[in-house]
Amino acid sequence: YVDHTHRRTPDLFEERRDTYDVDLQHHFVPSPRQEVVWGVGYRVTGDRVGNSAVIAFLPDRRTESLLNLFAQDEITLLPDRVHLTLGSKLEHNDYTGFEVQPSLRLSYTPSSHQTLWGAVSRAVRTPTRIDTDIRFYGGPLVLLRGDTGFRSESVVAYELGWRTEARRNLTFDAATYYNVYDHLRSQELTGGNDLPIFFANKLKADTWGGEASANYQMLPWWRWYAGFSYLHKTFSLAPGSTDATDGLAEGNDPARQLWLRTSLDLPGRIELDSWLRHADALPSPKVPAYTELDLRLGWRATAALDLSLIGRNLLHAHHPEFGSPGPTRQEVTRSLYGRLQWSF
Repeated sequence: YVDHTHRRTPDLFEERRDTYDVDLQHHFVPSPRQEVVWGVGYRVTGDRVGNSAVIAFLPDRRTESLLNLFAQDEITLLPDRVHLTLGSKLEHNDYTGFEVQPSLRLSYTPSSHQTLWGAVSRAVRTPTRIDTDIRFYGGPLVLLRGDTGFRSESVVAYELGWRTEARRNLTFDAATYYNVYDHLRSQELTGGNDLPIFFANKLKADTWGGEASANYQMLPWWRWYAGFSYLHKTFSLAPGSTDATDGLAEGNDPARQLWLRTSLDLPGRIELDSWLRHADALPSPKVPAYTELDLRLGWRATAALDLSLIGRNLLHAHHPEFGSPGPTRQEVTRSLYGRLQWSF
């Protein structure tokens, strides 16, 4: 694909970006118990930035390339019972060179109604222009800058899950995880006690939590979905770090989230969908907890034509979901709109 974007925030920032991307994927079955997928991709992206007295990227133009190669082999160890999936992605980027991201997944199906699975994988977030090239100014002074030595952030994730079909019309899913993060972005003082603050990789984190969900087909024309998730996180700084934020900016997530959805297929090809959701408060910057409701009334006029009336965030005229408190914080507003969808 080829993509062009133009983003402009008056008196603050402007960017024009062109991206060229090509991907190839191949699937084959080398034996009755193996399925292999492999692929290669190459991307080139170039930007032109309009800097301001507040934010700048130096240099104001940069062209970057990304090469990736991946392979995955799904192996049947015991037919209809045990499956092992091995895979890895190898990337090369202009900031840190080669990055390896392997994964291992094992699933066990003791019966036709239950599946147990576990996985171990490694992933990275490679540096961006924000990590290496950005400058924030306060008058003539540089307050915050990127660093060309910024490394990739990494995580090793351990996951365990279970799925069961309690009845023909009722299924449960549960999953838990433990993630170990390293080389996360920190904000360090120059020389230990002076400006500008610069980005480094002196923050670590451990997170654990889980998610549970249920799917209930109460009637042939009425389905319910419910779910709950929990996230706990701890941060620690490397010896010698001068970061005063203790990782708050990198881990501003709700501890608990709940959701309840229902879908009805009514006479006359009418569809009614609702989604009630709740998110806990965010700690830094502080954002209060919120509960919201979305509704959709649809009419499937023909097999190809779908008309919908959709309302979002209907419980409040507006509410915040991110950003620092104050008059400049953007808030999500109640909205109502129509949609026409034609399928060929």
